[in-house]
Amino acid sequence: MALRLTMAFSDNPRVQPLIRSEGRVTAGDPTVIDRYGGTPVHGNPRLRKLLEDNGKGVVYEYYRKTGFFHCNHNVIVQNRILQDHPWVALELYNAFQQSKAVAYERARRSQSAYLYFPGQDFQAQAANLGDDPYPIGLRAMGKNIERAIQGSLEHGLLTKPLRLEDIYFRTTLKT
Repeated sequence: MALRLTMAFSDNPRVQPLIRSEGRVTAGDPTVIDRYGGTPVHGNPRLRKLLEDNGKGVVYEYYRKTGFFHCNHNVIVQNRILQDHPWVALELYNAFQQSKAVAYERARRSQSAYLYFPGQDFQAQAANLGDDPYPIGLRAMGKNIERAIQGSLEHGLLTKPLRLEDIYFRTTLKT
């Protein structure tokens, strides 16, 4: 379901913008693209791909220049669980490593199911992103996470720097 939100601004800098929902946007609204089926995407003359290669060239070039490949997911465990069961964090890491190994083996057999971009070119992906395009652990992802923290500071999403030691549980710091 899509909602249309309207923002109202004031000339007074002390007044916060007012955000008001105008209710559900119907699938027939020509100003809305409903990714859950309300808008025909294939063959729609109003839509076109932003990047013909699905962004592959941009991602590969960014990785070549910076060595960063942005992570998509993190696993968060409540501190109370880690205090009572400090083994949980490292066991989760190990379980995800094993799961990824199984997924990569399946990918080699079924080809494109686990490629980062659509297609069947494992060699091109490996040449650009290395043999493991989905790294996990702080050794592999620490620099990416630090860059995300820096970007969050630059954009005002964080008010003070964070250290990896402050946000990751001690048993996972050497992963």
